[in-house]
Amino acid sequence: MNINHELVNFNTSSPLQFSVLAIENLERYWHQSIELLYVLSGNAQVYCRNTQYNLREDDIILINMFDVHSVSGNKCEVLSLKIDFSALDPEISHYSQKRFNCNSSIETDKTKFTPLKKLIALIIKNNINPVDSIDLLNKSYIYKLLYLLTTYFKGEYNSNYKDTNKNIERIKNIVNYINEHYREKISLNSLGETFFLSTPYISKIFKEYIGLSFSDYLTEIRLSHAVKDLANPNSKIEYVSERNGFSNTRSFVAAFKNKYNYLPSKYRKKEETNYIRQKRNMTESINYFALNHNTSFNRLVNYLPKSNISAEINKSNTEIYEIEAIDTSVKGIPLRHTFKTLIGIGKAKNILISENQHMLTEMQRDIGFKYIRFHGLLDDEMMFYSENKAGAPELCFTYIDLVIDFLLSINIKPFMELSFMPKELALDSNRTMFLIPSVISLPKSMDKWNYSIEILIKHFISRYGRKEVESWPFFLWNEPDLTKMFGFENKNDFFEFYKETYNTVKKISPLISFGSSPVFSDTIAGSNDWIDTFMDYCKLNNCLPDFINMHFYPINLSGEDPTTLSQKVHAEMRRRLVYIESENALKENINRVKNRIKANNWNTDKLYLIGWNSSISHNELLNDTVYKSAYIAKNILENYDSLESFGYWQVSDFTEEVKISDQLYHGGQGFFTYNRIKKSHYYIFQMLSKLGDKLIKKGDGFFITTDGNNIQIMLYNYEHFSKLYASGEIFDLTFANRYTPFSKQNSLKIILPLKKLFEKKYQITETIVNKSYGSSFDKWLELGGLPLEHLEDIDYLKFASLPRIQKRIETAENNILTITAELEPHEVRFIEIKAVL
Repeated sequence: MNINHELVNFNTSSPLQFSVLAIENLERYWHQSIELLYVLSGNAQVYCRNTQYNLREDDIILINMFDVHSVSGNKCEVLSLKIDFSALDPEISHYSQKRFNCNSSIETDKTKFTPLKKLIALIIKNNINPVDSIDLLNKSYIYKLLYLLTTYFKGEYNSNYKDTNKNIERIKNIVNYINEHYREKISLNSLGETFFLSTPYISKIFKEYIGLSFSDYLTEIRLSHAVKDLANPNSKIEYVSERNGFSNTRSFVAAFKNKYNYLPSKYRKKEETNYIRQKRNMTESINYFALNHNTSFNRLVNYLPKSNISAEINKSNTEIYEIEAIDTSVKGIPLRHTFKTLIGIGKAKNILISENQHMLTEMQRDIGFKYIRFHGLLDDEMMFYSENKAGAPELCFTYIDLVIDFLLSINIKPFMELSFMPKELALDSNRTMFLIPSVISLPKSMDKWNYSIEILIKHFISRYGRKEVESWPFFLWNEPDLTKMFGFENKNDFFEFYKETYNTVKKISPLISFGSSPVFSDTIAGSNDWIDTFMDYCKLNNCLPDFINMHFYPINLSGEDPTTLSQKVHAEMRRRLVYIESENALKENINRVKNRIKANNWNTDKLYLIGWNSSISHNELLNDTVYKSAYIAKNILENYDSLESFGYWQVSDFTEEVKISDQLYHGGQGFFTYNRIKKSHYYIFQMLSKLGDKLIKKGDGFFITTDGNNIQIMLYNYEHFSKLYASGEIFDLTFANRYTPFSKQNSLKIILPLKKLFEKKYQITETIVNKSYGSSFDKWLELGGLPLEHLEDIDYLKFASLPRIQKRIETAENNILTITAELEPHEVRFIEIKAVL
């Protein structure tokens, strides 16, 4: 069987086509293109013209036109680059008659392959995020490639080219005929009659060009279809045999066993077991802390020219964006500003760290969130639960009170997650998650758990007042849909756990709002039945949640359909940090989730996003860049008020989930670094908090509000990362150079007329965040990118990386004021327009 997975395809309209493949076994095939195979990682075996070649990482081989070949590999990724001669200019068509001898695996002198590898690296670099004229550039690359092949790799004319071409056409027609009629009785004689050729001639050219006898090839075709039919458990072996053209069941069984080393019945049973195991929604089995970017392209990147040729090719262009005149006299749509409903911060214990307290205080002064969500309120580090010698619970509220007292003192309420399990109360105290462990277990005694929750909430009411506590949303646990992480093998056990906790809380006060456990949006929007089963259980047991909680990170958690991949390839793929390609992933996900809630009649329209970020990784280098600013602006403004909350995860880079880094800008999820330096996207939340309460108009790249007196405008120039980066490949991104996934880098000139204004003069105040202003990471690089050793260094960087503020007075002509702004790539700009009286 052909077992390979296309990791990424560079779609071009030129004769140059290339893709990245994860190879396990690619059976005999041929094509009318020349193909260069470059081994990015692992080892590959290429069988061509009756010879096997063993290729290692950084090896390259050229497959000539019409050469039948097969490829197999072990944890192998291969870059495939094809040139279709038939699509080239007629004056160079004679090159299609040449054979090139290009195979680094059999050459001792590897240096002669360097120019070829340099060219391939450049081709990839400039096709990652192609410019509009990329086809012209690719055509020039083809000419240079042919020059290198002709110069260094002994191009020889094939004297039998015309005969070869004629035979290939015949073989192609015969193969197509077999593929269409394989279920029928086909023989060499019948083929000879169909194509008016002698049977010895067909047998000869078949063996010569396909590498198999006619009968062996026909058997392989029939078996490849039979394997698919075996996936249907209702199809009897006899039926599969007859359906795929075998003369009888015995011949089918013999051929199948010879090919796959299994009897068809045992093969089916094995595959059914694999299917059941793998088809379980992949969000159940993934450990997202183990996901990393792939580095397969590292060797190829070394061949990129030292001078930034791509920067010369992809010079920043300026796109003009003219917006139709906006009527400022409209009544406007009321806004709730639900992005300020919620923010997240690691664990409860993190709130007791003084640095975090300073950050939270500053955050509330600048932005003012309503709620904060955190894990681990009941973790052992909070010293909440223990048992005396008789086994009775003993509860301590000291650390918990310190957390809640501080939060209320800065005017933010807890969005109360009841997690995780105290060790002495755990059924399985050895099952933990995070670097600083939290116990992931059901309670050993539901009575003791219910008692602990009851006393905890009564303590809250006694200390903070019933009205205050009833204003706190409560929910249980975190991501119970992830079996290998926070969930449980038997989901019904968790459902019972939820019901008991729900009833305990509601018994104290029915006015306390109790929500569902947060699950990935994929679990709600996708094909996973976890949430359906949960909601059905809640309906039957009268414990329906008052609101639905979800998480969203634009990573491909569900992955490829495991049934299309071998187990080895699938296991390798699951370790990658693969992003959803669509730049509108959040919006699309929200729509799918809402549609499912509506279709299933879950009796609530309250949907809270209580954990989201541009990445799930704590080591995503883009997290520190100004790209994050445009990402936050785009996604909040496009989906403004469409949810009850947009709970950004998280405030600071302090985390106990993974090992903490000693690098300041290591790609953490926070909008503060460890030492309270604000990253660029902090200022975006600050801008958002200044929007008015009425929406005048929104569209691609702009959002306009009013507070009744003044007008507020947010503009952003968002650029999405490349398809290659989405596939998990970092290519030439480095610690210092983090903008390589964005090769277009186009500026955006926005022309925005505002009409029906009533005053003559207006003060325009612009706050700008881009690579030059407001981005502490980029400013840190300007300072040399060295560790900050002194407090003076930290204070200077804080001051130097403030947003730019500029003011001017403009006159409205005929009650129209035209705002013109040229935004750099990833820039976000907040504009306040105030009448000068």
